Amino acid sequence: MRLDLFLKASRLILRRSLAQEFCDAGLVKINGLKAKSSREVKVNDEIEIKRSQRILTVRVLQIPNNK
Repeated sequence: MRLDLFLKASRLILRRSLAQEFCDAGLVKINGLKAKSSREVKVNDEIEIKRSQRILTVRVLQIPNNK
């Protein structure tokens, strides 16, 4: 599943367009590397999202079935 769709489906970011903006700004990393919104997300990937003064780190345990 694409990163922007995963962020929206998991409710980490509420809108897909906002998820794309975060990725374009370099605020989203997968396994320590900056990620584009089209990057595939896999189980056990570690996603880091930087928001203002906070950093949210999550590990992917399961890929959602629906978008």
